[in-house]
Amino acid sequence: MSRAATVASAAPTRLLALLLASALLAMGVLTAVAAADEEPDGDESGNDQHDEEDEETEEDEETEKDEEDEEANGDGEDGADEDDEAEAEAEVVRISGPNRFATSAALSAHLHEDADVVYIATSHTYPDSLTGAVAAANDEAPLLLTPPGTLQGPIEAELERLDPDEVRVLGGEGAVARPVIDDIAQVTRSEVEVERVAGDDRYHTAVMISQELFGDDAEDDEDGNDNGDDGEGNGDESLADTVYLATGEGYADALVGAPAAVADEAPLLLTKTDELSEVTAGELDRLDPDELIVLGGDSALSEDVADEAADVADAEVERLEGEDRFGTAVAVSRHLVEEDGEAESVTMATGVGWADAVGGAAAAGAEGEPALLVTPGQVPEEVADELQRLDPQLVRVLGGPSAITTRVKDAITDVLDE
Repeated sequence: MSRAATVASAAPTRLLALLLASALLAMGVLTAVAAADEEPDGDESGNDQHDEEDEETEEDEETEKDEEDEEANGDGEDGADEDDEAEAEAEVVRISGPNRFATSAALSAHLHEDADVVYIATSHTYPDSLTGAVAAANDEAPLLLTPPGTLQGPIEAELERLDPDEVRVLGGEGAVARPVIDDIAQVTRSEVEVERVAGDDRYHTAVMISQELFGDDAEDDEDGNDNGDDGEGNGDESLADTVYLATGEGYADALVGAPAAVADEAPLLLTKTDELSEVTAGELDRLDPDELIVLGGDSALSEDVADEAADVADAEVERLEGEDRFGTAVAVSRHLVEEDGEAESVTMATGVGWADAVGGAAAAGAEGEPALLVTPGQVPEEVADELQRLDPQLVRVLGGPSAITTRVKDAITDVLDE
């Protein structure tokens, strides 16, 4: 048979096969359509089943996510504990301005919405500010710094904001000159009483402030230490249970001692390192304390002076000291906040400059918190240990990066996180 005949005879067979396949395909489609029409809307088979499984999976994922969110946001029990721990972390805040005047104004703004009394001291020297910090703390008042000859812009603005009834200027004309008084009157529209607190020297100024803190008794007994032959200027009753004594020839011990003196409701007196100042001896006799707390080591205030002061006051002596000013600050802190105690806040300033520490001492005293010292470049080990013991919720770092570097500020945070 030829090739052509073979192809011709196969053609009807192929045609028949194609027709049969088409018929079967048509029957299958119709059957599928009919079956689909007969399925109810809620059938859980096919793609609908996959969709529901997907919805269940999504719901499970959403539930897990909600639980994770609750834990993260403190809505669950475990989350609340973690959130409480997060809230317990201390906040380290830098308070500073471009200079010492602005820093004192910034600290005032940080702590005071207003003030009945404001203290102002010279920014050039520290003596008047040493015991002025105690007076300011007792009045819960800010202590602002000014150059001797003119009131700086930040201080003018802060005075206007505080709107005090009284301004107390620490030191004589050489410390804060008359033009500053005139500037204060102009800023306050002459509606504020301006009083100058000034003695013959730093020791006398400290005594004047002490007499103001215990002024009623001082006015009732002007003879003070000449009242009676028994050496107790006020008989059997002390005007102050405790008196703090620091050298007036340095600033560090007096400034860190100020908060403790305020907490103990005690005056802070100054004396020379190797000689008990006459005016200080007279005030010790008048106050007649039961306890005398000496600030700093022998190099700051000699043992002979401490003994003489104790004899004059007829008081027991306790010395708060460290190997250096940083250690003395820690010793005062431990006296202020006893063992196993904590402080809600701590003020920290550089130990190699006095300007920021002055306002800090007044602020710490008013808040009842310790004042600790650091170097511009590091946190001394004993200071770090004391910070951990105090476990404060807030640390105020006073001064800009030139006073306390960013590295030290970060180190303070690290110490509290340990």
